[in-house]
Amino acid sequence: MIKRHELFDIIPEEEIERVFSYEYCELSYDFMGFTDVYKALSAIIPLHYTIIDLGCYAAAQSYYFLRHKQYIGVDVFNGERFITPNSVHYIKSIQEFCSEDTHYINLDESFAICSYVPDFSAVKIAKRIFKNLFVYYPAGIDREFSKMINEVMYGQSN
Repeated sequence: MIKRHELFDIIPEEEIERVFSYEYCELSYDFMGFTDVYKALSAIIPLHYTIIDLGCYAAAQSYYFLRHKQYIGVDVFNGERFITPNSVHYIKSIQEFCSEDTHYINLDESFAICSYVPDFSAVKIAKRIFKNLFVYYPAGIDREFSKMINEVMYGQSN
């Protein structure tokens, strides 16, 4: 038996129905995305910080940041997204957002997240702009991919 995801206890039912009814939605009652990292981060990021989720997809994870100052979701995904009272969404690439919209953000009190973002140029730009940046890509990825991530983040290879 599959355990019910805890986000279903947080997200209003009408929000779930709205997003899940989108024809190309990749989320379901069995899969809410890769949200565990977001839950952990929401517990340690100060509540007065703005969260910038670079590569947010449908943003189910935005519900973990309800108590934070603001949640900004950035993704080229043009489908239905979860919308919280404190959320703002941009339908654009990470590169476009970083070059066009970050001057409105207090970078001292913001925290950017790149979770499962395979675009290395986007990660590199985010690293250059955001003082507080968390980049996550799961273990088990191939060696070449791991090498590229390390080069982008730390200027070194494995």
